[in-house]
Amino acid sequence: MSDTSAVQKPNLILLAAGVAAATLASAAEAPPGGPRPAEARRVEALVNDAATRLAEKGEKAFPEFRVRGSRWFNAHTYVFVDDLRMVSRVNGPRPQLEGRNVMDLKDASGRAFHREWLKLLETADAGWVSYLWPRPGHARPSRKWTYIRKAAAGAETYIVGAGVYERRK
Repeated sequence: MSDTSAVQKPNLILLAAGVAAATLASAAEAPPGGPRPAEARRVEALVNDAATRLAEKGEKAFPEFRVRGSRWFNAHTYVFVDDLRMVSRVNGPRPQLEGRNVMDLKDASGRAFHREWLKLLETADAGWVSYLWPRPGHARPSRKWTYIRKAAAGAETYIVGAGVYERRK
């Protein structure tokens, strides 16, 4: 074993521990009344995996994210991708939004929530937002908690996210 690999191995362990701690800490930062911690960690892991896939494959990952029944698009949880100009690039349940600028798209309460995403991502690489949005296949809006993060793919930076809807009572 060379001196270099002996130094790199502890650094990799520290990096892995830091990533795990950041993941656990961010679940605690989900909005009040938001998803349960285990559900929040599941969504964060999905988004983080999607960001990794996007970094590896670039836009070639987009078709994978649209496959209904895949790990990326299952039931009411799906990965979406927007660019920093807020043009929707992937939206499995609402493909009619793809290619459109969604900057001023409003939720049921009139909030332009994509603008809130950009504001959050000015000071953080990832975070949780809450808004009112219809579940796939439904017209009536529900409370949705979405985890978003910046993701680099080549020279492009994207916003990757997924969310969970409030449990029905």
